[in-house]
Amino acid sequence: MSIISTLSVVLALGAALPPSDAIDTHGKAVKLSDLTATGPVYVYFVNRDCPHSWIANPFMDALATTYGKRLFVGVINTDAKNYADYAKRFPEKYRILLDPKLNLIHRYKVKSSPTVIKLNVDGKVTKVWEGISVTMYNEISRDMAETSGMPPKALPTEGLPNYRQAGCSF
Repeated sequence: MSIISTLSVVLALGAALPPSDAIDTHGKAVKLSDLTATGPVYVYFVNRDCPHSWIANPFMDALATTYGKRLFVGVINTDAKNYADYAKRFPEKYRILLDPKLNLIHRYKVKSSPTVIKLNVDGKVTKVWEGISVTMYNEISRDMAETSGMPPKALPTEGLPNYRQAGCSF
């Protein structure tokens, strides 16, 4: 059974995400539809107060750095002021969208953090990974490698849980 079997809890495969305006950490307006215009994108949902997100963050940084920052965007449940404090602990390695009122998180039916969603060029959800584990991380890595046209890289997994941890709810 695939790790993404929890999709029905989060989003149905093939569901289209509505065009969503957001503000990134630099104050720039962003539409997710613009991000997917040139290819698939992985959206990483972060709960700023969740230790499971803190564990996942450096591994997500590695994915973005290895396979391309264009492929990866984060959504965090905080405003610019509180993000500045968060960024001191977790410096930004890829584009982050601010979601202080949980509008994006609720609209996309994300229940917990960490969650990664893959969007195709039409903005439709093609895969969802809810939680974090060594197996899930390696699956995301293989998927990103295939999407980017690169061979899969053996990325370090030390510090990741061996079994899926769903993390904190939003």
